[in-house]
Amino acid sequence: MASAPELIDDIAAEILLRIPPDEPAHLVHASLVCKPWRRILTDPAFLRRYRAFHRTPPVLGFLHNVDGNKAISSVPRFVPTTAASPFSPPAIDPPNWWWALDCRHGRVLSHLFNPMELMVWDPITGDQHRFPLPPHPHAYCTGAVLCAASDCHHLDCHQGPFLVVFVGTGRHDHSWACVYSSKTGEWSSQASIVLDSYVEMLPSVLAENTLYFYCEYGTKILGYDIGKHELSEIDPPLGHDGGILIESEYGGLVGFAEGTDIIFMLTDVDLFAIELKSGQVKKVGESRPYYAVIPYMSFYTSDLARKRLAQPAGMQ
Repeated sequence: MASAPELIDDIAAEILLRIPPDEPAHLVHASLVCKPWRRILTDPAFLRRYRAFHRTPPVLGFLHNVDGNKAISSVPRFVPTTAASPFSPPAIDPPNWWWALDCRHGRVLSHLFNPMELMVWDPITGDQHRFPLPPHPHAYCTGAVLCAASDCHHLDCHQGPFLVVFVGTGRHDHSWACVYSSKTGEWSSQASIVLDSYVEMLPSVLAENTLYFYCEYGTKILGYDIGKHELSEIDPPLGHDGGILIESEYGGLVGFAEGTDIIFMLTDVDLFAIELKSGQVKKVGESRPYYAVIPYMSFYTSDLARKRLAQPAGMQ
């Protein structure tokens, strides 16, 4: 039979397992209550179980792009949606000379303009990976970032390899895509298609093995099959005005959290996150001329694992 302390630990673990992941400070505060709780919460096996139990990473904040003529240098480009944000955004100078393209699997993809290059940033670890744009001409472009591990469940893949899919539209309605691998540090060959619209600098949508990119105010959708390295043209199912993102000066749907029922709605008062199933509404920012809002989703448990490694042996 298990001893009484082991039974107590098992019960405590079941309770701690159900702490909501959308406020990382709650786990940290719980780890400070007593040594047994700290031992449980800093155990890598418990943290893996915690992520698997909750399955969908929470939204910890969002990046935003605003109209270049109306950008305010004092407004932070990463806005936390938690009470105490653990992230320190990368220092980019000048601060407005970059554009957030995509967030996925715990990473952020940005287009830098001085110098012209791309950057993948991991807010959890602070790692930055900068690399040149693909050598293909384009007038319009965007990109997507995703984990490169085929057997990963994307609950804690911060240290693993990643891919960047970059698409562009050049002259004569010619659109193309190529893939950057962090393993090789090189771009793939080009896949191309004739498309009578241009890609927008808006975040993509990943469905199974295909990335979808928004084109020219929603008149078309560009699909990229990652496995086949092929492009396809898709008519939007909801028509011209029913796309995923609806641009407006101070109103409309400006973002969504992939894999969840959370959308971001901009009003002339504030920016709100809305859970469609529950109907819950939460203010997450002020009203500004946002071009796009890109949620950052991740479990923030790696800091607890590092604390376990830093503990004296007698506390573990």
